[in-house]
Amino acid sequence: MRILILLLFLIFFHITFAQSDNSRVSIEVKSKTIPEILIALEKNSDYKIFFNEDWFDFTKLNGHYSGNFEKVLSDILKGTNINYFFKDDRIILTRGSLIYNRLPKGFLALGNEDNQIAKEENIKIPDPIFYSNNNLENEVIETILIGKENPGDNQNTYKISGRVMSAKGEPISGLNILVSKKNIGTVTDLHGYYQIALPKGVNIIETQALGVDKVKKRLVVYNEGKLNFELKQSFEELNEVLVNANARDNIRNALTGVEKINVAEIKTIPLVLGERDILKVATTLPGISTAGEGASGYNVRGGKTDQNLILLDGAVIYNPSHFFGIFSGLNPFTTGNVNIYKGSIPAEYGGRLSSVFDITTKNANKEKFAGEVSIGPVTGNLTLEIPIIQGKSSLIVGGRGTYSDWILNLTGEDFLQNSQASFYDGVAKYNHNFDNNDELNVTGYYSNDIFSVTSGLLIFYFHLYNDLNYRFLCLFFSWNLLYKCS
Repeated sequence: MRILILLLFLIFFHITFAQSDNSRVSIEVKSKTIPEILIALEKNSDYKIFFNEDWFDFTKLNGHYSGNFEKVLSDILKGTNINYFFKDDRIILTRGSLIYNRLPKGFLALGNEDNQIAKEENIKIPDPIFYSNNNLENEVIETILIGKENPGDNQNTYKISGRVMSAKGEPISGLNILVSKKNIGTVTDLHGYYQIALPKGVNIIETQALGVDKVKKRLVVYNEGKLNFELKQSFEELNEVLVNANARDNIRNALTGVEKINVAEIKTIPLVLGERDILKVATTLPGISTAGEGASGYNVRGGKTDQNLILLDGAVIYNPSHFFGIFSGLNPFTTGNVNIYKGSIPAEYGGRLSSVFDITTKNANKEKFAGEVSIGPVTGNLTLEIPIIQGKSSLIVGGRGTYSDWILNLTGEDFLQNSQASFYDGVAKYNHNFDNNDELNVTGYYSNDIFSVTSGLLIFYFHLYNDLNYRFLCLFFSWNLLYKCS
């Protein structure tokens, strides 16, 4: 093992014997950087000094330095992590590491006698530090040297301290500083300070904190030192959030227990056989429930289904569903606003124990022709918006129908061949604006349900015929007078 270490020393270092010059030197320094001082020493001596100017900052020194050459050089380099080595008339500066010129006595001894000599002399040579600037896993990692190596220093761990600040100069607290592949770590305090004990040699450290960019650095630890961080904050940029509200609603209408459904937004909900059901959306609101799938009524705050009032443009809708609750009787393409009163019901609605569903048909586009069509497995829906007088009046017409009879025919049962199960409805609304204060609305709604099932029971050999035909027709108009309060 010792022979292998010796070979490494021969490869990476020149094993030489140095002698320092004891000749006295005196130099007066006024606002000079360390590289400038070293160049001046070189010109006034027989030494050639080898160094890299990038190792030094722009700090300028002032003062008088005198003594032998080694003492003056040591005083100039005090406070830096630069070591020096004399070889004849050359001085080699190194950053952090030492250049060794000898091995301890008994280092290569293989016998017990030589080992005993080494133990008695208690001679220890610190292990040299080898590192490479190669990146890890294609990552660009900055290498930082901490402290400078001292001869005869056998310490294995050193304290590294510093402060973590943001780019704005604010301390970052709660930042995790971890050493990769080692069970070592620390956390910054409230003011961003930290302290960690790192083993001598190469350490890969990482910083982790919520809202702060991750940083990875390679630290080559020779001695105790300081390392400060300046980290950038990383925030997840979200899309713009726009909050819309009618500022006058709270002033004009002091109502409680009112829920509003935005019909334009229910297009994102799952479809039932290709049909959007406005009243099914209402069951997702607090206090509104239904007896179950296929039930045609709604229970609001524990009330019965017949205690709810359903209005379409002010007219009462007695049966708001088709197919016994499977489909809604309201066309979602023609519906504008839905207000649900679950409490404090205004007197204008005549009073209901549970709730009032106030549904209004939307006004058609007064500027241009528009339409919407939907085709599902069993139903089809077509809505047209027709401008009558541009900018003043318009007509919206919507119709729905089902073609579900083919499903009964696909069953292959003879007793269902003459059965029927279908519905259709239509709605039309004419809107005319006379001026900014007068508005005329005329709405018509028609609904028709046909349900006929013929069934045969082979056990009793008799024929039963069930037939249900329900029609609903209403026509209503309103004249709205709008006043502005000054």
